[in-house]
Amino acid sequence: MGGVKKKSISQMAKAQAISERKDIKKEAKKETKVAKEAKVTDVSTRGLFIDMDGDRLVKEVSTMKVITPFEVASKFKVKISVAKDILEELWRKGYITPVSGNNRIRVFKFNF
Repeated sequence: MGGVKKKSISQMAKAQAISERKDIKKEAKKETKVAKEAKVTDVSTRGLFIDMDGDRLVKEVSTMKVITPFEVASKFKVKISVAKDILEELWRKGYITPVSGNNRIRVFKFNF
C-alpha cells in the first residue's frame, strides 16, 4: 500500500552531511561544558583551607550583613558544602555565632 519512499542518492548524501555537522557541534559543546566545569571545581578547592583564620577571610565575613552558606559560597566562589565547612570552622573558633536556622541551614552573625 503505502510506505516510506526510498530517497535518492543526493538526498541521502545531504542528510548524512547535516547529521555529521550536528554531531561535530554536539562534541564541541560537550568539550566546552567539560572545560567550564573543570574551572569551577579548580577554583572551589584552591587555598581556602590553608588560610582558614587569616585576615582576609575574617575581614570579608565581618563586612557581610547576613552570613549564610549561600552568601559565603557566592562571595568566595566555592560550593555550598565547602562554605558550610568554612562557617562551621569559624563558629568553632569563635568568630561567628548562630542566630537562627535548623539542621540544613544556619544564619550567623559576626562577634565584635
